[in-house]
Amino acid sequence: MENTTTKNSTTRQLSQLQLNGDIVMEYFTDDNAPAGYELLKDHLLLFVLKGSCTIQHGSQQYAVGTQQMILLKKNINITYHFPEVPVAYISFRIKDSLLHEISRDLALPPATQEEEQPIIITPTCKHLSAYLESLKHHFLDPASTPQALIRLKLMELMYLLNQGDQHILKQLLQYKTPFQSDISSVVEENITTPLSLQELARKAGRSLSSFKRDFKSIYNQTPSQWIREKKLEKAKELIIGTAMSVTDICNTLGFENISHFSRLFKTYHGASPSKYKEVAIAA
Repeated sequence: MENTTTKNSTTRQLSQLQLNGDIVMEYFTDDNAPAGYELLKDHLLLFVLKGSCTIQHGSQQYAVGTQQMILLKKNINITYHFPEVPVAYISFRIKDSLLHEISRDLALPPATQEEEQPIIITPTCKHLSAYLESLKHHFLDPASTPQALIRLKLMELMYLLNQGDQHILKQLLQYKTPFQSDISSVVEENITTPLSLQELARKAGRSLSSFKRDFKSIYNQTPSQWIREKKLEKAKELIIGTAMSVTDICNTLGFENISHFSRLFKTYHGASPSKYKEVAIAA
């Protein structure tokens, strides 16, 4: 997946189909379902065939059940959860270039403007269910599936979306591409540094207002809220897993002072840093 995503997961060997070197289809079961977070580099259309899947975007969670599909726009950060097994689903990673190429070849009408939605969940119709079943045997031996056939199957998907739930297709066709440098990398690489939002925006090649807007669209949280939560998670990790003092951790992560740090930590984790340190030492 590394050619299309930024991911931290426990994914094992996957069943994948590629087109021109890019992963465009993936088949997951409970033996290889991913867990963890991912910054989507392409639009993702995911069909749950069995079981359920929960997608978290910021503080919001979206539950997708059997015979449902979810569309997630590119350039958002998500986390996968699988509350039950067995599970099986097929996902499609759709680049803008491929999307426009196929829509042109199918002579699809221009999408009428709708309010852009980063995440949509809808039932899977019987025609799409039959289509998904027709794909399964191709995942058994991906190398023997011709590139032309993979492209035709993607065209068939777009055709079925056009014939059925046009809301999904309209959203796909009107998604816009431009995002500048990778906000996710800039922020996560500097999570333990005391950089201001202005300095992070400059590193990301944006104005402060553009940085805040683009960050919110990716993480569904404000930069300040997200960075504070990540620092508090890192603080807990350091308290439990290292011999660092609470004061050293406070200074390392760039909190204003020890009392401010302790207050935020207790609010977020339910106990003070010193209490967590006592438990860690006793263990």
